Amino acid sequence: MAVDFYTLGVAMFAAIGTFFFGFDTGIATTTIAHDSWVNYMHHPSDGLTGAVVAVYIAGEAGGALTQTLIGDKLGRIRFMQLACIIVTIGVTVQTASVNMGMFLAGRCVAGFAVGGMVGTVPIYLSEIAPPHHRGLIAGVSGCGISFGTMMSNWVGFACSYAP
Repeated sequence: MAVDFYTLGVAMFAAIGTFFFGFDTGIATTTIAHDSWVNYMHHPSDGLTGAVVAVYIAGEAGGALTQTLIGDKLGRIRFMQLACIIVTIGVTVQTASVNMGMFLAGRCVAGFAVGGMVGTVPIYLSEIAPPHHRGLIAGVSGCGISFGTMMSNWVGFACSYAP
């Protein structure tokens, strides 16, 4: 049986959310080790450096816990659209941050949105997939996480050569 290319296309597009989960989680490890970031953030303590990862994970937990309430009210598609807007805001705040507090706030906001997407995307993909391809289509979101983490590490590696 051939895979429905429309469903596969929707799955690939929806899995962008899980790609962001993998990318944003992985990029923090290379960013906080880069000398330019450490200097820009005025040599943060080990505790603040650890908070960069912890605040993101805390935001993800909040997003995962609230996604059922918000997702049921808005519907899965509208919730994923809202989460994409929120993660864009969070990433923008991180990119524009001028101090550690602003950076941590952006990490928390982005984590909240991505945590909601990680719970919503696989459910949505399972709902739209025909029964005989449900595992393949839902597995696309897991691959998104892996590819996002891999890509963030390659980007971090490439940027390690930048002054």
